[in-house]
Amino acid sequence: METDHQQPLNNHSTDVVKVILNLNRSVENHEPQWDELEKLEVKDFSKFPLAMKSCISHYKLDLKQASAFNVICSTFMLAHLEDPSIKKTLDISELDKAKQVLLDKGGLGRLVMNLTGSGGSGKSFVLDATKSFCKQFCRAIGKPFNDSVFIVTATTNTAAAQLKGDTIHSIAGLRRKLSSILKNWSLNWVWAKILFIDEISMMDIMDFLKLDKYLRQIMAQFNPEALNYPFGGLNIVFCGDFSQLNPVGKKDVIYDQSRNALWGMINRVLTLP
Repeated sequence: METDHQQPLNNHSTDVVKVILNLNRSVENHEPQWDELEKLEVKDFSKFPLAMKSCISHYKLDLKQASAFNVICSTFMLAHLEDPSIKKTLDISELDKAKQVLLDKGGLGRLVMNLTGSGGSGKSFVLDATKSFCKQFCRAIGKPFNDSVFIVTATTNTAAAQLKGDTIHSIAGLRRKLSSILKNWSLNWVWAKILFIDEISMMDIMDFLKLDKYLRQIMAQFNPEALNYPFGGLNIVFCGDFSQLNPVGKKDVIYDQSRNALWGMINRVLTLP
């Protein structure tokens, strides 16, 4: 499990706004490129502000992949702006300015995204790039980055191992009683900012609905309003190829809205060619 309990680099909350307002900048020749930024483990981001273009270029994302990257990373950063420890220290004008930058890039307050495409379309590249950027963002603002903040899962053991994550059934406790989950969490859910689920086409409707029920209850432990939102209001990205086979032994597919109205709650769909 990846951990990064980075301590705040300073006590100026306005640095969060500065980081976000600099996202569109171009990297100068004398500045470290993205791979160098990671290797150097830069701590003074006032000298080398984050640039989304640099990360996109490093991972060689095409236009569609870059669009997905922008939506996911902007949503991740929006979630941090809503963090009480940050939000309470910013004035309204600063907060609104930073939020608008992220909204213009496609960020959402409660993202439910379907990132689909055939094998080899680059879904894993998007995941790698977003994880890399979000890690550096957390370092820049002095917030922790680990498997509870940026949750990577899959519906099968094989896919989860390839992503160096865990199965969604294990993380969300879908094979356990809800009462047991609420007493013994597998993650520190209060830190959770985004959840990825790969091979979503292999998930059956009953588990999909149970995931919604469980996440609403889990997230409601920290915010009672979570009960009112799909998946407890947690930002979620479903990845997969629906041209693959249906779940073993199952005829129903989760995107059949006549059987699964929850699928209609998706508010971002991006298909990689």
